[in-house]
Amino acid sequence: SCLELLAAVPGTESGVYTLDPDGNDGPLEPFPAVCDMTTDGCGWTLFAYAGTINGTKSATTGTCDFLPIFDIWGTYDPNALSSKVAFSRLDLFYGLLEPSMEIMARRTSQPAHLFIWPVADPDAYTGVEGHKWLPEVTYLRMSNDGPDALKTVTNNITVAFGEGDMPRYTGYNWNTPVDENCDNCGRSYDTALNHRSLVYWEIYDCQCTGHCSYTDDQWFHASPMTLTDSTSPDNNVQDVELWLR
Repeated sequence: SCLELLAAVPGTESGVYTLDPDGNDGPLEPFPAVCDMTTDGCGWTLFAYAGTINGTKSATTGTCDFLPIFDIWGTYDPNALSSKVAFSRLDLFYGLLEPSMEIMARRTSQPAHLFIWPVADPDAYTGVEGHKWLPEVTYLRMSNDGPDALKTVTNNITVAFGEGDMPRYTGYNWNTPVDENCDNCGRSYDTALNHRSLVYWEIYDCQCTGHCSYTDDQWFHASPMTLTDSTSPDNNVQDVELWLR
């Protein structure tokens, strides 16, 4: 991982480096990956990028499975942050997952907005025994003004549409009624936020599921990563970075 690289070579700068997450004896070939060595203590590894949708979500991913964290599609592209190529390859790092690790979401167009949560349950991300939802967590970390302004919240954190309803939608609510699912509901960064303001995606694609009331060209719903009260769906949210540390 990028964190291990930084530990081995202190002072390593952000950039593209060759990683081998399963070690010399593993079947995975080394590959170039993106490392963020500056944000919040450094050592973040890019594992997915919800970039430009090529026609529809299913056309982009080549499958009806396009949850940006849980599903596997595309080829890891070390140039994704500039090329906007979409891929989701957390599978490359399954062997490294531990409960204490964290996942960070950040929009390329709004890099000062950060949303960080603990892995907590590695099986939730690997699909073991049917797991495919965000686990319950004891804290969230977020900032609307860059990594130096990160704050930790611990009160009233709930998983939006959790195990029973996954993988229709998923996300975290903070200090809101359970499963609050609304725009213009009077929330703010300082008091409470629901999943529409954090990181919340749609699975439905008309071609795949027949649920044609949901837009085929929309990765994320509402106003993710704005960390303000969500106002309405935004089909332009096609630049969400997902990092592991």
